[in-house]
Amino acid sequence: MSQFPPDPNNPNGQGGVPPVPPPPGQGQPGQGQPGQQPPNYGQGQPGQNPAQPPGGQPPNYGQAPQPPGAYPSPQQGGFPQAPPPGPDQYGQYGAPGAGYGGPPQGQAWGGDPYAQQLQQRPFAVGDAIGYAWKSVIGNFGSWLLLNLILIVLTAALTFLNPATRFATSGNGFDYSTMQNEFTVLGLISAILSTIVSAFISGMMYTGALKETTGRKPSVGEFFSVNNFANVAIFALVWGVVAGVVSGLLPALGILVLIGGFLLWFTFVFLIDRNLAWLDGVKASVQLVTQNLGGNLLLGLAIIGINILGAIPCGLGLFITFPMTYVAVAYAYKTQTNQAVAPK
Repeated sequence: MSQFPPDPNNPNGQGGVPPVPPPPGQGQPGQGQPGQQPPNYGQGQPGQNPAQPPGGQPPNYGQAPQPPGAYPSPQQGGFPQAPPPGPDQYGQYGAPGAGYGGPPQGQAWGGDPYAQQLQQRPFAVGDAIGYAWKSVIGNFGSWLLLNLILIVLTAALTFLNPATRFATSGNGFDYSTMQNEFTVLGLISAILSTIVSAFISGMMYTGALKETTGRKPSVGEFFSVNNFANVAIFALVWGVVAGVVSGLLPALGILVLIGGFLLWFTFVFLIDRNLAWLDGVKASVQLVTQNLGGNLLLGLAIIGINILGAIPCGLGLFITFPMTYVAVAYAYKTQTNQAVAPK
């Protein structure tokens, strides 16, 4: 009878029944498969402390792992950072592509809705006259009504002047103004007439400046003359100077004409920039002399269009008269490097 090989676990004994091999994947404690290392249950990697797992936290024996996307505890460092946006695919919100400028910005409350329409333009006489024509025709109703109001005011001042002498004739009456007579009432009337004339010019330039900003002013807006105190002071001072110079010697009237040309932009400076009257005088003289040739041509063009306007029984003056103020306002804006609204 053949003998079994000696039992390695019982070296003193003889052969016997060989041990039952363990099931696959199991073994006796402390033993593993031949040629394999036993698994390191609860131990770290080589070179680490077995009692300290990676991350410094003990293993959570008996606890279920947190599902993906769960909120971490404060001990784990707070909330994770959001992942970067993925590719911009259909149905997904990705990062804006190149050239995206964001949503259109709305205009600030209280801003000027006409500011975006303004354009910088060089000064040219033809452009000034054309701009004035388009402005008056485009808002002809307001300009026409204003002209009618001014005619009534001017006629009232003339009839209320105590220095005016009325003479009856066959079918009506004529009136003329007495000369070389000084009265207190005449002085008061002259002052009032000068102030009212200054207000009329201020109204016209106020509407003209609004036209250059793209607005179509209503009749009520013409009466809101800015800085009227300095406008009236300038009108009174210039009226006295012009009257004295012309009264001393009629031949000096050419000096009044030259002075009026140099002071052409004074009203516009006072109204638009809220200057003192003397500063407005200095600014006007400087602006006229800087572009003397262009302003002289503009003055001749304005005289020409008003002559043409007076030919058809003066009816054309209802257009050419307000055109004068708009053309001057246009020249002021362009020569001071300010933008004007297109027409």
